Amino acid sequence: MSFSCSQKSRGIVFSHELIDVVFRGINEEEIKAFFDLFSLYKKIDKWWINEIEIPTSGEFLPGSYDENEVSSVITEFFAMMIGVLYNGESENLKQLLDKHIGEH
Repeated sequence: MSFSCSQKSRGIVFSHELIDVVFRGINEEEIKAFFDLFSLYKKIDKWWINEIEIPTSGEFLPGSYDENEVSSVITEFFAMMIGVLYNGESENLKQLLDKHIGEH
């Protein structure tokens, strides 16, 4: 997975002109680029947890957890929000929010 200059600039457009993007919509190429970027983010998140957070925490012994199943709460919430947008999984997000931050 590599990102071209146009893909990088598209990300800047999304972050700085979000309202226009919401009203205009996004095309299939932009959706693919978004999911490629999210996939890269999840890989970095997993690497950070396995190589930095867990070894420095002193709470887990090597091999006492599944390294392929780790992710941050932020990544999980973001994945749930994407699920709500693209798959109508709003009940799952509500249950996760209730579990982690109580009734809202």
